[in-house]
Amino acid sequence: MVLRDGVPLPDPATTSALIPATHIGRWLASNNSLTQGRLLDLGCGNQPYRVWYETLVLNPVAVDMIASAGVAALAGGSNLPFADSSFDTVLATEVLEHVPDVERTLAEIHRVLRPGGHLMATVPFVYPVHEAPHDYWRFTHHGLRSLCDRNNFEVVDLVAKGGIGTLVAHVVSNGLPVVLNALGRRIGAPELGQHRVVRRCLTAPQELLLRRVRPTTTIEGSAALATLGYCVAARKR
Repeated sequence: MVLRDGVPLPDPATTSALIPATHIGRWLASNNSLTQGRLLDLGCGNQPYRVWYETLVLNPVAVDMIASAGVAALAGGSNLPFADSSFDTVLATEVLEHVPDVERTLAEIHRVLRPGGHLMATVPFVYPVHEAPHDYWRFTHHGLRSLCDRNNFEVVDLVAKGGIGTLVAHVVSNGLPVVLNALGRRIGAPELGQHRVVRRCLTAPQELLLRRVRPTTTIEGSAALATLGYCVAARKR
């Protein structure tokens, strides 16, 4: 991720699929006011959003199941090694689909948040299986609201990552490199889909699209039927 005008955005030099992460980054930046105090980056991976939140919060704590640079604790979401009410913000980007017991994970997030603290979460909806076999769930916006309500969270913001048009654009931009790599293997160029010229041909129209569409989409119209996923901010009651 790179930080541009305070917004964490995917780097076209390292990925040709810009749309999902751009929606997430713009949504996070639009909720800066909810991201404060002590932050838990849950399921942090390589901490792509640290470049954004480290200027907003105090003492961020990164947690994941796999050890890597900057990870402070190894733990899953259903058994967090922290005291009650020890964080002001919990960030969980593209994490909840990977936890076997999502109800217990929400209960644990609620436990470690201080009263009035916020969960900032993003999830996929129409999206390929990834990190198999640990990809368990897809959430509708109705399901996310219900999940938050059952675990004593008040939803304060819930948006879609674009509508059907954005979804189709991502499928094309994400799938074309796979097709080109398969073709490249037949002609002795197995990395054809990653060639800089191909990458630029894929990223340029996405950048144009993302300049024209809203950062996130209200859940109406085509976004109420199909979307790449959802972003939800929820306050601990």
